Amino acid sequence: MYRVEDIITECADATFGEGGGANVRDGEFSRKTYDNVWNGLVHILRSNGKNHRGVVLPHFARITYQKVLKKPKFIMSQQFLKTYGVKFNERQASRSPETATKDLNFAKLSQLAKCTKDVTKTVYRELTQRIGEVLKDGGNQVGITFKGIGVLRGDKFRLQFFFEGEKGSRLRSSASFTKRAPDSAKGMMLAGSNRLVGNQQEQQVQRNAPPSSRRG
Repeated sequence: MYRVEDIITECADATFGEGGGANVRDGEFSRKTYDNVWNGLVHILRSNGKNHRGVVLPHFARITYQKVLKKPKFIMSQQFLKTYGVKFNERQASRSPETATKDLNFAKLSQLAKCTKDVTKTVYRELTQRIGEVLKDGGNQVGITFKGIGVLRGDKFRLQFFFEGEKGSRLRSSASFTKRAPDSAKGMMLAGSNRLVGNQQEQQVQRNAPPSSRRG
């Protein structure tokens, strides 16, 4: 199952090379930038949520709130669903009037991520597109955690969002991450029991071990 740390790592690998390569580009764009942009995005969603203000995540999704009950709703972008052939189950569907929503503030996000606005937009686009690409393959499942908000989980045929406190919002089991995992992954839950992840971690340990201690 793909988690947010997998998406971040794969996007960074595509830019800087798998397992290392040039870790900094143009003086401020680094592997860390991908982690910073995601963390900044979640921070903005949480800050707006405290005042029940909705946010539109361009070409991806939007979070809104009912005017009276103040209950949140997560709605995937129709453009995103059409582009990647994904079906979304709107669990919080309601006809109740919603509070106003605003587009994601990229200027604010760039400040939080400590990079330029152009770099922020590029990283945001790469992250959301990678989620779509993963979903487009019917054999993949995702468990994308928006820390403190909820989890986007499922596959291309049944994608759902669970807010914190809802049944389905907790991802099962836990494990240690490899040294290459981004900061946002540390201490977070793993989605399901994934044998492949365990094998990858063991292989990473072997690669990092001195030659004399490696197996066969």
